[in-house]
Amino acid sequence: MPAHTSGLARDLEVLELLGTRGAWEDGGYGVQQIAHLLGRDKGQVSRVCQTLLKSGLLNRDRATKRYTLGHHLYALAMRTQEAHLALLARPTLLDLMARAEESAHLTVLRGGAIMTVHTELAQHPERDDSFDGVSIPALKTASGRAILATFTDAELSAWWEEHGVLGAIAVGARKSRLKDRYHALGALVGESAEALSWELGWRPQS
Repeated sequence: MPAHTSGLARDLEVLELLGTRGAWEDGGYGVQQIAHLLGRDKGQVSRVCQTLLKSGLLNRDRATKRYTLGHHLYALAMRTQEAHLALLARPTLLDLMARAEESAHLTVLRGGAIMTVHTELAQHPERDDSFDGVSIPALKTASGRAILATFTDAELSAWWEEHGVLGAIAVGARKSRLKDRYHALGALVGESAEALSWELGWRPQS
């Protein structure tokens, strides 16, 4: 029997839209706005939203009638490999942030993109924002280029086939604050990455 994916694709389209920064800042979107932004029929969008609401994948504000992402998505997200990794990595990131006095990020390579799994923000007046859950094309990020640079051609081909979890720890800072600290920060990041790798079971080859 052929798989019917069109309905699922339409559901995911709504969830993706409500997961954007714009939707978050606006307190969600109503049916009419969702339909307009997605270029879809208002009645169809209303039915999709009602179905997702019943399953807990969406919430709806009774006063504004706007939809936001629901509690069941959070419950599912907390059972992912990324959530487990973020929990294990948090002490290491906190230590790195404190020693570097800069925001520390944990990222993973997913498909062709780098996704930030967890950020510990430094308390700078001009601190970097958290990008938790945000995916950016791998070649446009320092973490992505650092991970891909360690791959042989054969490993790159295998990666695109398997999509395993590969991650990196990074420090985010403005150039005006870094000055001559590049090498010192690099050493701190390296120590933190090795410490977390050991905790996850990695051992260097003899």
